[in-house]
Amino acid sequence: MGRGRPGWHIENTAITETEFGPQYDLRGGAQYLIFPHHEAEMAQMEAASRREPMAKYWLHTVFLNVGGRMMSKSLGNFITIRDTLKKWEVDTMRLMSVSTHYHSPINYTEAAMEQAKNSLNYRWC
Repeated sequence: MGRGRPGWHIENTAITETEFGPQYDLRGGAQYLIFPHHEAEMAQMEAASRREPMAKYWLHTVFLNVGGRMMSKSLGNFITIRDTLKKWEVDTMRLMSVSTHYHSPINYTEAAMEQAKNSLNYRWC
């Protein structure tokens, strides 16, 4: 073998096996990591340990979009919860977040926040 460093997939497999063993209850990460990263981890761990499943449950998260684009500092559309709470009530933010199907990205817009606010006002008045 030559010089180098382990690839990302085997590196994570080694870390989780060291810290949690070959099987554990919950594994998660961003939705875009399902293939190939998490599938590679599963294949490696299950082949090496001869035990299945590597994880009983998987939890994958989606990105927050702002105005239809993935939120990122490089795009200049990064917002913090702290800044959002300066303008909106926490229940408004919560309702806007849970109003999106769990397989879909949350799209933060002023219109979505206004709709959530109006829904809360309607329900409580």
